[in-house]
Amino acid sequence: MIIRKIRLVIILAVTLTSALANAEVKSLCDKSESTIWSCQTSKKIYSLCASQDLATSVGYLQYRAGTSKNIEFRFPITLQHPKGYFEFGLLPRGASLTFSNSEYTYYIAEPLIGQPVIEISKAGKAVSSLQCSESTQSLTENTTINLFKTTGVSQ
Repeated sequence: MIIRKIRLVIILAVTLTSALANAEVKSLCDKSESTIWSCQTSKKIYSLCASQDLATSVGYLQYRAGTSKNIEFRFPITLQHPKGYFEFGLLPRGASLTFSNSEYTYYIAEPLIGQPVIEISKAGKAVSSLQCSESTQSLTENTTINLFKTTGVSQ
């Protein structure tokens, strides 16, 4: 009985710690949207924002990059359903999300342990690699994985 109570306390502590850590990460999503994933570097914020109604054939998902005062990049430019724009995949120890904009390919890799990285390439050659200093670590959550499966974004 005592062991069960200790396990429950540990599970609640881990869940609360995770929720508090995720709450501290800034996002570029509006209050009316869901923040699917967000990360911060020393200079910018990178977020995946979704409509509250995102499902099989309705809603939208948009990648945003910039600061809380100025969103410099949005993909897709208009609010669109994610199918055909994004590709989600499971890694041996994490998850990834890929999308292409013109000649550039964006690859977000979120390991189970450690911080996510955003890699940007042009014509197959690396252009930039951004290491997140803080992140929501939410691409690997079951709810996110199921959302991407439901919307047709999963590999």
